[in-house]
Amino acid sequence: MLQWSWEDNCRYDCMQRIVQQRLDRGLPVLQYHGKWPFVRVAGIQEPASVLFSLLNLGAYVVGFPAFWAAIKNDDFFGKVATRASAG
Repeated sequence: MLQWSWEDNCRYDCMQRIVQQRLDRGLPVLQYHGKWPFVRVAGIQEPASVLFSLLNLGAYVVGFPAFWAAIKNDDFFGKVATRASAG
């Protein structure tokens, strides 16, 4: 499902080893390829990001029907266009 390639897994394992060695020596953690090293959880590299993306999707799924109803019933775009041309 997540399909990490052999090369991706090798890079990840090497990065985690280097991070642990630096921590053991009291050195700061470095960024790799412009990103902070994350620990994979259940194969997911950035679980917090995935969680917040799913919550964002949920908000859209729940809110879209109400938004669509407001557009269809209240002539939402007509009111916006009128305000923009009057302003």
